[in-house]
Amino acid sequence: MTPKNGFLPLIDAKAHAGLIRNIHKEDLMDDFEYYKIPGYNPTKDSVLIEIEGDSMQPTILSGDVLICQTQHNLSYVVDGSLVVIVTEEDLFTKRIFKHENSDYFWLESDNPGETNKKKIKRSDIKQLLMIIGKVSNILIPHKELAYKGKIKVFQENLDSINQEIFKIKNKLDDLLKKQK
Repeated sequence: MTPKNGFLPLIDAKAHAGLIRNIHKEDLMDDFEYYKIPGYNPTKDSVLIEIEGDSMQPTILSGDVLICQTQHNLSYVVDGSLVVIVTEEDLFTKRIFKHENSDYFWLESDNPGETNKKKIKRSDIKQLLMIIGKVSNILIPHKELAYKGKIKVFQENLDSINQEIFKIKNKLDDLLKKQK
């Protein structure tokens, strides 16, 4: 089974450490189970990766299986792309952006609870995989996604209104003091 006949290796969550440890092995992909996705024609650099964690929620959920394509030339990375990055120590999923210093990239999570950007050196990236699709194990109702977005916007608007009210109150207090 190979990508030539439509099959892809699945790197499940338990195998991440093995992938990191053996990233330089030529026959590395021989150790994984292979699966076929109907309607998808993989290239030789395509893999499936099961994800753990919540740093990319709501876009990617823990347990989702990502369809990835190796990006050999880091100069072709498009800002805002979803990627899986393999370093000597870790494998993680982030949104990638070009850094003002071309020796680095910025990495961001989609999870609103994780607001810090992370800087990574290009030379620390052993493999960069572009996420081109996903197979999810969870179906989130469209209404639930829509409500979460509307609630967030409503909360931001409410915070803005509260700030304006505070400014107006201070101005009124100042005017009242001047009239006395």
